[in-house]
Amino acid sequence: MVVLGVALYVLSRTFPLLFGLIEILVGIGGVIYTFYTSLQGLNKGGYEMLPDPIQIAVAIYFLVQGLKDTSDAFDPGARTRRVWDKIFPSA
Repeated sequence: MVVLGVALYVLSRTFPLLFGLIEILVGIGGVIYTFYTSLQGLNKGGYEMLPDPIQIAVAIYFLVQGLKDTSDAFDPGARTRRVWDKIFPSA
């Protein structure tokens, strides 16, 4: 796990845009997986009607961090940055 963590850190430093997009996908996948598994348990007669709040919090954290890292990866003044700022305006 340590090697994987170091490899992901190197990826985040070398290709920040790619890393941010991966974080967004992991966050979206985490939210979908959490709700999907809860529904599967409910359909099988399980008692879990709500997903685990920790899983949801982690998935949302990945999503927010991915959006932040993706935003930080764009060069100021670049066309992609202007489009990003129109979609996600700053406060």
